Amino acid sequence: GVGPGGDNDGEDLWQKLVSRHANMAFVVSGHVLNDGLGLLSSQGRSGRTVHQMLANYQMKNQGGDGYLRLLEFLPGNRRIQVKTYSPYRNRYKTDPQNQFVLEWKPEKADHEE
Repeated sequence: GVGPGGDNDGEDLWQKLVSRHANMAFVVSGHVLNDGLGLLSSQGRSGRTVHQMLANYQMKNQGGDGYLRLLEFLPGNRRIQVKTYSPYRNRYKTDPQNQFVLEWKPEKADHEE
């Protein structure tokens, strides 16, 4: 069903779209009403892991101090290095919620060998 405001929330999107397709590997979200960080890794119907990531810094000082998420895809290592960086502050956030590694099993359609 559709959420109370007539919108599809994250669970609706998972059930109606993301979990149904084997080529879905990531969901990257932001712009929630408050600051938020989150990571959820779930198996879709195909058995493939889908990493769902939320990063929202807009309520912090000066609209978030320019922090953004950087994802470095390393298909040979089957990993994704996730970092959070601010070009405004020239600084990384290095706590475990802002800097981490995800396992990734790329399929041929995801990258060139």
